[in-house]
Amino acid sequence: MCRTSSADVEADVEDGQAGCNVQVVALSELLDDLKITEEEVRDTHFWSIDVEGNELQVLRGVDFSRHRPRFVLIEVPASCIQTNH
Repeated sequence: MCRTSSADVEADVEDGQAGCNVQVVALSELLDDLKITEEEVRDTHFWSIDVEGNELQVLRGVDFSRHRPRFVLIEVPASCIQTNH
């Protein structure tokens, strides 16, 4: 069962019961289902994607030949950043 209030989620975490099942669809499929046109996506200049470590999966679900915003901001975990020290 998926909880919606923060108090319920906190209680579930304490009991070790955190988490829920959710339906997953590709972002382009969702945009198509909502009848959002390619032009409307282009008019949306900025997407911010923050999905707790699943950003690559979201990006893989976008058909950028049809849905192409001008800018996309994604959160990258520090563990994925290479430095030249």
